[in-house]
Amino acid sequence: MSTFKKTLFAFLIFFIQILILDHLPLSWGIQINLFIYIFLCLIPFNYNKTLLLLIGFAIGMLRDLFTFTYGLYAFASTLLMFLQYYYFRLPQFNKYRKADKLLYANSDLLGWPGFLLYITIFTIIFSFTTAIIEYFTTWMYLRLLFIIKEIFFSILFICIAELIRSLLFHKEAIGRASE
Repeated sequence: MSTFKKTLFAFLIFFIQILILDHLPLSWGIQINLFIYIFLCLIPFNYNKTLLLLIGFAIGMLRDLFTFTYGLYAFASTLLMFLQYYYFRLPQFNKYRKADKLLYANSDLLGWPGFLLYITIFTIIFSFTTAIIEYFTTWMYLRLLFIIKEIFFSILFICIAELIRSLLFHKEAIGRASE
């Protein structure tokens, strides 16, 4: 699949999530924003810092425009991209700094333990940021149990989505390598 088709498919999924599946409700009283996590995690981490911040801000602002949350996701997405930039500057990621192609965090690149650590850290940061801003601006009390459930189910669904992605696209990469 070409890069253009993958990008077009990604934006189509993003708009479906915004317009149809906004705050995917679960039966335990929580709602998750699954696809914004996936989009933020799929931004290549070896872009320069300014471009990462602009992309994070644009994705968050696009989400805010459709859901009328007035900068909530723009702030959280920009914060996440800022932290992601420095996360991948840690010494264990030195081998990726000089890569010629764009790299994004996935289970094939980081391995499942590294990917789970990455997803857990950034889902916690994103969820707490959005929840704290949303609850404090509406003068509601901080519902810690709901935030913890949201984080748990977000991590679970992102891992399921990553497993599906790795099964679909990893087979494609193996097929091209054998030709």
